[in-house]
Order: sequence, then C-alpha cells, then structure tokens
Amino acid sequence: MIALMASYSAIAQNTLTGMVRDSADNKGIAGVTIYIPDLQTGAATNDEGAYTLKNVPKGIYLVQVSSLGYGPITKEINLKET
Repeated sequence: MIALMASYSAIAQNTLTGMVRDSADNKGIAGVTIYIPDLQTGAATNDEGAYTLKNVPKGIYLVQVSSLGYGPITKEINLKET
C-alpha cells in the first residue's frame, strides 16, 4: 500500500511537494506517478520517493497516484492561500 504525504507553499502559484512511502516499511518509493487531471500536469518521485509540482494554482483538485506493484490511489487536496 502507498502512503502519500503532501505539503504546499502558499503563494499565488503553489508548489506541491511530498513523499510517497510504502506503508509496510516506510521506505520511499521511486518512480511513482503523481498526476492532477484537471491541470493535465504531473511528476514522478525521485529515488527517495520525493516529488515536486510547481506553479499549481490555488483550488481543490483530485490527485492520482500510481505505481507498478501498488494499487492506485486518488486523494483530494485543497491548495489555498494562507
């Protein structure tokens, strides 16, 4: 199972960053696809399981996370100015 952790910096255009880890051993998972369909943008995790999506406008989005060997997950995120 995949565990998705996300954070963002609130500027006019947000940067969404986070880690994708295996819930069994808490190790980062490389090559996981993070995709926001509404924005037609995405990223892949690095060797440590970290990802960054830049220039994401504020709003509520569904984020799709997928990787070979793991079930896909979809999570709603709310990026807002603080």
